[in-house]
Amino acid sequence: MIVILLNWMYAFLTMGIVGGFLLRRIYKFCGYRGKVPFVSKLVLGVGAVTAYAGYFSIFTGVGAIANLILLVICMVMLHIDRKKILNETLAGVKDTPGWYYAIYAVIFAGCLYFTAYGSFMYDTGLYHAQAIRWIEEYGCVRGQAFVHERFGYNSSFFCLCALYSMKSVLGQSLHTLSGFMAGIVMCYSAGGFLQGIRMKRRWICPANFVRLGPFIYFIIVCQELISPTTDFATVFLIMWLVIRWVELLEENAPVEPYCMLCVISVFLISLKLSTGILVLLVIYPAVSLVRDKRWREIGLFIAMGLFVLLPYLIRNIIITGWLVYPFSAIDLFDVDWKLAKETLDGDSADITVYARRVYDRSLRDQSIFEWFPVWWREQGTLYRYYTVFAFAGIGLEALHVVFELIKYVKRKNREWFPYAYINLIMIACFLFWLFSAPLHRYGFAFVLMMPLVAIGSLFYRKEEPGVVLAAMGAVSACALLFMVRPSAEIMRSDISYIQNTLNGDYVRWQKDYPKADVEAGSVNGITVYYPKEPGGQSWYQDFPAAPFGENLIYWEARGETIKEGFRAKE
Repeated sequence: MIVILLNWMYAFLTMGIVGGFLLRRIYKFCGYRGKVPFVSKLVLGVGAVTAYAGYFSIFTGVGAIANLILLVICMVMLHIDRKKILNETLAGVKDTPGWYYAIYAVIFAGCLYFTAYGSFMYDTGLYHAQAIRWIEEYGCVRGQAFVHERFGYNSSFFCLCALYSMKSVLGQSLHTLSGFMAGIVMCYSAGGFLQGIRMKRRWICPANFVRLGPFIYFIIVCQELISPTTDFATVFLIMWLVIRWVELLEENAPVEPYCMLCVISVFLISLKLSTGILVLLVIYPAVSLVRDKRWREIGLFIAMGLFVLLPYLIRNIIITGWLVYPFSAIDLFDVDWKLAKETLDGDSADITVYARRVYDRSLRDQSIFEWFPVWWREQGTLYRYYTVFAFAGIGLEALHVVFELIKYVKRKNREWFPYAYINLIMIACFLFWLFSAPLHRYGFAFVLMMPLVAIGSLFYRKEEPGVVLAAMGAVSACALLFMVRPSAEIMRSDISYIQNTLNGDYVRWQKDYPKADVEAGSVNGITVYYPKEPGGQSWYQDFPAAPFGENLIYWEARGETIKEGFRAKE
């Protein structure tokens, strides 16, 4: 736990310095002088440092040299902005009561425990750990997905994990960033609650509802927070983005902070491709900037979006030969390490049918009336409550739109339009998840946040009649029961987990990856490991590892070393 805490401090400082340096100049360029929460700088730093690690991985492994260069960059930025950083830090400390820090410490202590003692999710042994080791040692190589097709998913989060794994320094590859993301987002949410209490603001407001999301999600996933999976970081960052967006609506903020959130939404695509629909958020700020003819700002934000997305696309090409994996419709490159189109289409079908729990790729084209009953039955009792909660959110938003349209006809009130905008985009994200790959692990950001946004937006007005407020409160309470019921059950499991694992085994260090039971084969003289259980877990130590030993005959090395990559045999 001590090592994890030091690792988090290093990540906090480097991401905070980079993000703060960039955001000060971006907002100065745009003429924005509003107050900026520190976590906004930190999240921008997450995006910038992840892109840095991604670019670095294109050329070589991401290890000690990458960290040394990052430290030099941070020292230069720190020197240039030393006065501003000092003033902002002193002002932040002065404005934050001491009891805030006590609550933040409790939140991070919970994240720290599960990051040290947790249980690994299955996919971490299947390919997450191997993907991170590839990045640590080689960055990426041509045709890497021939070794394991799931390397083609190519989340930029693995590049960030490799950067902060400290393998070259500590001798053990740390996997701490899922807990770090959980901690900063939950602290941000808690800070919003605490600030509202301190400033005696209205308690029942849209932002307070959406601030519940990260805590509910933490209850669901905390036992596996030790895993460097792409799901946890992506969901927590989406939740932060939605919370910040709703806060800006309550503050009647100008367009610039919304533009920054849209850049983050583009960055999230590089973490997990299924978040792509969230980019619809750009419509409002884009229209606003075009209407005001702010062409310089438009160019800046487009360039920022391209900067954070480009290394992900380049890595896709290097690893698979395709621009976007597993999307075979965009076929631009003819390289010898390119995966077959049938491989992409088959993997895409497998993702869909696995999420629908029908497990047969030939059933991909089933109608919703055919696969939905199976999916509903197989997801389990607790997850059904979350599903009902999400559908209740759609129903509430539909009723709210009808109610507001009636009022709009009478009073021409446009105040609810921005809330309807974020609600409709969240519903679109939820429906895209439902019809593409409705596995809860992929879509908890929308399953939880969409209904919370819908409920919160019911209370955007302060002057509603008491009868209307009472009715909305009753309906909201009924909907929230579908979230509270399973969350309470899962929380009891979390408490039991702590009681059963509480010991001194990992006070200093973090639980390491397990050792796989593997066999070895050879590809052009290169030793390749594979699990004794076909398609099973290979974990981290035995490297490089493929999922099936019998598949080694179908691909070959492009040269004499791993660095030269792999390709299909003629």
